[in-house]
Amino acid sequence: MLVFETNAALPADDFRPANLSVLDSSSPDVVVAFADDPALAAFLDRLRRYQGCVQPGRRSAPYEGFFDSIDRVRRYGAEDRVTDRLRGHLESLSDEERVLVDVECWFPDDQARASEWLNDVAQAADAAGAVVVDRYLNAAAMVAMLRIEGQVGGVRELAELDVIAQIDWLPTPLIWVHEATSIGVSDLPELPGPVPNAPIVGLIDSGVRSAHPLLSGTVLDAVAMAGLPDGEDREGHGTAVGSLIARGPIEDILGLGIASPALCRILSVRVLDEKNAFPINMLWAHELDLAIRYCATHGARIINISIGDIDTPYRGPKSSPVAGLLDTLAKELGLVLIVAAGNCRPIEYEHRCSSLPNDYPTAVLESQDLGILDPAPAALAITVGAIVSKDTVGRVGRLSIGRVGWPSAISRRGPGILDAMKPELVAPGGTMAWEPSSGVVHDQELECLVADGSGATGGIITSSLGTSLSAPIVTRVAAAIEGRYPGSSSNLIRALMLQGSDGATPSFLPLVAGEGAAGRVTRSRRLVGYGEIRMDEAVASQPNRAVLIAEESIPIDGVHTYLIPIPDTFFAAGGERSITVSLAYDPDTRSRRLDYLSSRMKFELVRGVDIPLVERLFLAAPNDLDPDASSGDEDETDNEPIVASPSRLSDLSGRQRPKLEPSSLSRSVGAHQLGRKRFHQRLRREDGESFLLVVQNTNRWAPAGSSQSYAVAVALWRSDAKIDLYTELAVAIRQQVEQQIEVETRVRA
Repeated sequence: MLVFETNAALPADDFRPANLSVLDSSSPDVVVAFADDPALAAFLDRLRRYQGCVQPGRRSAPYEGFFDSIDRVRRYGAEDRVTDRLRGHLESLSDEERVLVDVECWFPDDQARASEWLNDVAQAADAAGAVVVDRYLNAAAMVAMLRIEGQVGGVRELAELDVIAQIDWLPTPLIWVHEATSIGVSDLPELPGPVPNAPIVGLIDSGVRSAHPLLSGTVLDAVAMAGLPDGEDREGHGTAVGSLIARGPIEDILGLGIASPALCRILSVRVLDEKNAFPINMLWAHELDLAIRYCATHGARIINISIGDIDTPYRGPKSSPVAGLLDTLAKELGLVLIVAAGNCRPIEYEHRCSSLPNDYPTAVLESQDLGILDPAPAALAITVGAIVSKDTVGRVGRLSIGRVGWPSAISRRGPGILDAMKPELVAPGGTMAWEPSSGVVHDQELECLVADGSGATGGIITSSLGTSLSAPIVTRVAAAIEGRYPGSSSNLIRALMLQGSDGATPSFLPLVAGEGAAGRVTRSRRLVGYGEIRMDEAVASQPNRAVLIAEESIPIDGVHTYLIPIPDTFFAAGGERSITVSLAYDPDTRSRRLDYLSSRMKFELVRGVDIPLVERLFLAAPNDLDPDASSGDEDETDNEPIVASPSRLSDLSGRQRPKLEPSSLSRSVGAHQLGRKRFHQRLRREDGESFLLVVQNTNRWAPAGSSQSYAVAVALWRSDAKIDLYTELAVAIRQQVEQQIEVETRVRA
């Protein structure tokens, strides 16, 4: 295996003439490839000819462009294969001590060869006196792994094998202990069971206590994986998460004294043992595969995963095997996967803070070790961060770390793969406190109330905090959407979830000199994504807010255009109005490749230009992403002159091409996209009485003739709650079937 250190991005196809097969091109400046002995000899011969410079009769040396992009070629060695986490553990152990490690093999394009390489590693392990505990191969996700038990010396020997990509210590889930409260059963109101035909939600966690009052009647089944004895929760984490999926925030129930019916039925799959660890007899990827498939087979289309590997902060650019597996299963099974962003401790960043209660968000953003935890980077999963929901403490001298609406002190930051928006959504997850004499401390008043499933205290309610508790709040919203619109695709559910976000609020970050307000908003999204999810906005329209939806399949390099009528009230004076567009799609993914997604989709709004011209402009410039990141809340472009005969997209004025926030350049790198434009002034009729929503699909490596499924949702809003915008818009589109916007399709020649 060879490592090519490059000074320019080299497509994998460029290596084929040299008879080199690319294994990893996920980094823009490093490529890993392999070749058999004859091919390697031929490549070295080409290299020598290049070093010999220009030959007589030629203008340039052979393969000059290719070799000019390569700074160094070296062997992929043991130092590349052993992770920092594993190296840290091995340093304190003798060669005779036995350890468990996870071994990831390279995955070539040939599945048979991948299986052969797994066999090679297994045989080498056997020769070193080690034992293969588990084996996992998933060709679609390009994952080939072994769990091996053996002596440290044997592990060091394995690290010399060319077919191994990485050897790592076993994953460690981050589970925090709860604090009991004095609330008893008598303090709870009546808790109705699920509504008839309620959706089934998969819960992959530590199991549940099905008889807990907050879960009673909601648990469809509780099973276990990896040889665990049963689906019963021993520690309480899964029960806590399940209570929030079934009932929502417990504070709301206690405060109101009433509870609405549960919105879903829970199918619990236990994947953690009694010590809150992943079982040693099965690879984490293998166990997750089985658990997710079990949920899907038994009717769950929405699955909550509030566990992650504590030692895997995402640093990019490539996907991890587990994140890649989640993307493959989400696409294959049509699932909505909701994943917690992962927790951190203030001790990990407080040395960067001058005033911890207030300036911690900047410290989190600046730390290289506080990226979201595996598998949160998964491109097709909705990743959820935590925000502060309570900032009042009763103890004198103690302060909340963060204010209401700020990112929680324990929540990790994005971005995800390809700099995609991660987390996409946030929800309450609690925070910690600070006091001068003790530093950072837990405070029950700042945490979230959840079901106590530990059985240790005899109580029914505990307090806890973490993104583990934020994810089920979002999962509950997804279940409500599926319950209201049964049969909807996973793309539509995710698009409507995005519509429920309240927008990024950057007030928790200081302004940086020369950055501007838009730059601060951009930085804030790495912590809060598109904002906090709101059930009402995600699930249904309101009188002053109408939501239009469409589910379609677009050809590669194709353009869809949607005609969106502008309500009369948008042309009337007074108040504010906005349009919000969300899009979700499920492209194929390819592990260990820089072009991770098979296609790239984007959307923009156009006004005052006819459909044929719009399509020609977009088809002529498939990669013309509007780089303007200025705030979409400003109306500074409203007085720009109209361009009558534009020849390029960039010719369109701001009145013809409204800038959505975030910019097309920012949002279009991910599979979950949202853009919002708020108008502080009334719109002009002379600019057109409709918007054109343009959705474009640009191919990366999808097969010729294929198409990409997606869903889009458009929300039109007026600030005046007395305006019946919904009825007005419904009349305008009455002729359109099921309120689905008419779509025109064109494909680039």
